Amino acid sequence: MRAFTVPLRGMLAMLTCVAACASCSEAGASVQLYKSDPDFIWNRVHRILHARVSQAGEEYGSDNLDPPLWPETRYLLTGESHRQALMVLDEFLALHSERMITDPLQRAIFQHDLWSVFDWSDGPTLQNGTPAERLALQSRLARIIQRVALSRVEIEKLPDNLQAAAQASSDDLRELPTDIFRLHGPWVCVFPGGGAGQAPVHRGFNRESSFLVFFSLPGGQEQTRAYLKRLDESRQPWILTRYHPQDPQFILKNPSLPQFPPGTRVALLRQMLLVDISGEVVPTHLTESIQMRAYKTVPADSSAVGQQEDLEFRLSRTLLFAGRAGGLRRIKADDTEFPVFMTQGDDPFEGSESPPALPIIKRCGACHEGNGIYTVRSYANELAPRSGPAELPGLFEGTPAELIQGASKPTERNGMTWAYCRAFGSDRKRCVLRGDCLLAREQSPVLKHVGPRSAQSNSTAGAQSSSRNLLST
Repeated sequence: MRAFTVPLRGMLAMLTCVAACASCSEAGASVQLYKSDPDFIWNRVHRILHARVSQAGEEYGSDNLDPPLWPETRYLLTGESHRQALMVLDEFLALHSERMITDPLQRAIFQHDLWSVFDWSDGPTLQNGTPAERLALQSRLARIIQRVALSRVEIEKLPDNLQAAAQASSDDLRELPTDIFRLHGPWVCVFPGGGAGQAPVHRGFNRESSFLVFFSLPGGQEQTRAYLKRLDESRQPWILTRYHPQDPQFILKNPSLPQFPPGTRVALLRQMLLVDISGEVVPTHLTESIQMRAYKTVPADSSAVGQQEDLEFRLSRTLLFAGRAGGLRRIKADDTEFPVFMTQGDDPFEGSESPPALPIIKRCGACHEGNGIYTVRSYANELAPRSGPAELPGLFEGTPAELIQGASKPTERNGMTWAYCRAFGSDRKRCVLRGDCLLAREQSPVLKHVGPRSAQSNSTAGAQSSSRNLLST
């Protein structure tokens, strides 16, 4: 039997981290995602990055979809939390702890969680603060992201947890739209024009996931397609007007815009993206959440507020690893959270007083309040028209596979750091993450953007070919 040896550097890192953990807070010690031992290194990495503790000592966030981190968060970037995070990540790297878990599903979830933290640390609102601390955190996260990466074949073999949920006999999941991808089922996948491809607000917030919008009118696909055609023929949902010539314009809803009937359902499907062993962003079959609105009433008066039922199903890591209902659970009416999406950016754990958690389901109405089609922000975003003819490019049917694939293609975006490119190794010229496609120049920390790939524009076809040639050298 071959003896297991630990490099001296790894042993020193391990001893240092063990000593440091003696002074760590006991909060979060219940995290046991990857092994039953809360001190298992994968559990400790997850705990330091994804679990927060309130002033009352209550643990929060370890099984939430998104890490409890906000644009104004100082956690992980300053003080003791920063020091502890670096030490745990250094221990993981020094001991090659990626070898301790071989299950592809667990490695996928672990990588995606690391990527979420990396993406947060590279957010535009954090660019001007703690640059050295951000770089130190990102360089370690990026190296572990690479080490736990799966091959494209392994990613393609990851389970379809939505279908697993369809086979589960659970009353909580009876309204889960497990037929959403059925070829001749009741749903039609739609996307906004103008090159957005997916739900633009959600996709802009989270680059590690794809977001697809689905429509289902009571008459099924035929009625849904007929309605989309009528909608396309009426391209002006808003009317810009003013009381007096000198007054600023304000928005009125267009009363001639065709409405969908009561009984219509709209769903937002979020699925996981991963980074494979070659650094490419690859889609998966893992569903992270489904938000659905069922319209009970759709008044003829466009200014009225219709009645809708909001439903949401979310992925639980604990349930997923236990093989229960594909890991999906229904969000109940009294479930609460500290939201990270569409907030002012303040960290509720770092203020003088911790604000109360908010009901999850009720927050949907804050953005989607209104009547019928006007609640579908992929189509009628009232924040968009401010001047000019207030026309929107429309809402069109799309193929889910193509739209999901589009989410993994490189697009133009500022903010990719040298840390990730450097972490892939000096022999690599390719650095692809979060839909970015960048050419790393080894001689200096300067990145040259290769250019966007867009299926919407023929003018970028040459740039696409050029990008692929550059990256393959």
